[in-house]
Amino acid sequence: MRRVGFGVVLFAGLSVVACGQLIGLDDFKPAVGVGGTDAGGAAGSAGSSAAGGTGGSAGIGGSSTAGVGGTEVAGAGGTGGKPCTKNAECDDGKACNGVETCDGNFCQNGSAVDCSGIDSTYCAGKCFETSSGPKCQLTAKDTDGDQHGDSRCQEATGDDCDDSNDKVYSGAPEVCDGIDNDCDGKADLEDGLPLSERVLDVATLNSFSGGRFVAVGAQGVAVMWGDEPVGGTNRLWAKTFTRDGTPLGEATQITVPEQTGSTVQNNPEFDLIWASDHYVAAWIDSRSGTAEVWAQLIAVDGSMMGDNFLAGTPTTTQGTVALGSTPFGTGVFYLKPELALGESFIESSGRVLNYSFDPPPSNATQYFPVVAGSGPNRMLAFAEFADPTASLHLARLDSQFLKLVDIPAPFSLPNSPSQFYRKLGVTKLDAGYLLSFNVEAPSPPKSELGVTFLDSNDHYACGPTSLRLSGTIANRIAGTASMANRALVFFAEYSTTAVKGDIYVSTVKSDCTAPITVPILTDSLIQLQTDVDSDPTLRALVYADATDGEKRLKLRLFGPNMCD
Repeated sequence: MRRVGFGVVLFAGLSVVACGQLIGLDDFKPAVGVGGTDAGGAAGSAGSSAAGGTGGSAGIGGSSTAGVGGTEVAGAGGTGGKPCTKNAECDDGKACNGVETCDGNFCQNGSAVDCSGIDSTYCAGKCFETSSGPKCQLTAKDTDGDQHGDSRCQEATGDDCDDSNDKVYSGAPEVCDGIDNDCDGKADLEDGLPLSERVLDVATLNSFSGGRFVAVGAQGVAVMWGDEPVGGTNRLWAKTFTRDGTPLGEATQITVPEQTGSTVQNNPEFDLIWASDHYVAAWIDSRSGTAEVWAQLIAVDGSMMGDNFLAGTPTTTQGTVALGSTPFGTGVFYLKPELALGESFIESSGRVLNYSFDPPPSNATQYFPVVAGSGPNRMLAFAEFADPTASLHLARLDSQFLKLVDIPAPFSLPNSPSQFYRKLGVTKLDAGYLLSFNVEAPSPPKSELGVTFLDSNDHYACGPTSLRLSGTIANRIAGTASMANRALVFFAEYSTTAVKGDIYVSTVKSDCTAPITVPILTDSLIQLQTDVDSDPTLRALVYADATDGEKRLKLRLFGPNMCD
């Protein structure tokens, strides 16, 4: 390979070849002489009639000669060698140390061949004497000692994509460590490693009608669900676990018995989040005869911290509650009766601060919000229903969290508003935000999962791209997470004809492509209402399963790489 600046001329027939073979010296730059086994030798003694040259590691000073080189390469000559009248009298018969010349009646050594390689950062080489002249053996460096050369050496063949890790090279066994061990460019799941099998029983359910949510915290995992006791009305319950899945107590009822009306608990009309050192639950409750946003603080051990408290201004039952972390506390997003998006902030003490966003267009009939990110990077995704169309929007929340900076999505979906929305997900990646969404239309029947990507400059990079499309099977997003700058999109499918369902996870890149979709649970009697939460080292999925004849609430835990 020719590199600018080395002043090297490539001769015909001499070219770079594979690691371990001999290649022409013209592919290397000339340099000062090297001696000894690997480097220049010690200086020779001064001659009586001229200054002695620098010799090799076994250099010997003569009475009027330059020092002699070491075992592999001769040392460079001095300013005055043995007396001469022509170049032939100076030739020592070796080519690796350069061409000797007669200059000023004294022999002068030439510049030895430098076999460090054109790309010495990742390559290495040595000079050898052959019958046809000097040749260099060039190899890719093997810094980690795994017998596989660095693939970044462009002048020789290497198959190690990480020469600092001896467990990484082409053909290495793929293990669940978040690293591309076999250098094929695929993540662990994409390389076929199985998912983690940590499945926990949470509770026995009386009904499948209630929703369910999960929150991953620094000190544990909490699950919240709706259930209807025999002869009673819907109630909300919670149970907490350690991060390794050990229960921290029995299930605790969150909501108080209703005074009038009934509590609204159908997914996704409540939410659960970790807030610094405790959990926060919020839901839409009609206990007072009108729909309101209520909340409850929950301790790590699952006990209730105080009583239920009003967290938002009165709302309608047509909407969701979405929770997000903010510098002011836990942000609660909800739909106000004038069809505006409202936000409250719950401090750690339970004190509520209320703010309101600007009202939406007057023709909008419904909003459904979901929040992702924290601090100044928070992103709000919401569906806007303005009959006969339904549009998806993203909004970046400014640093004061007092208003929305609206970024309209680049597409509208002409479906019935009452059928369109089911759940939205927003995943923060290094390069921006990935929005995942559900589309359901009644006529003709259609159920679709899609994604679109917003880059760090709020520009749409790709999408909408369909992940799943069916006219006979219902799809529902469970939640999203991030892994190695990929979004993990969890979703459930349910066939009304087969009365069975599946749960999957897709890895989605920032170009809206999905390299792989992996089944988590298949051919089971499940409900579409599932939920996912995660942090960098733990992912948690909650779902209901009645395959064995009993309605059970399940919690499945995954490590940071999903296979651990």
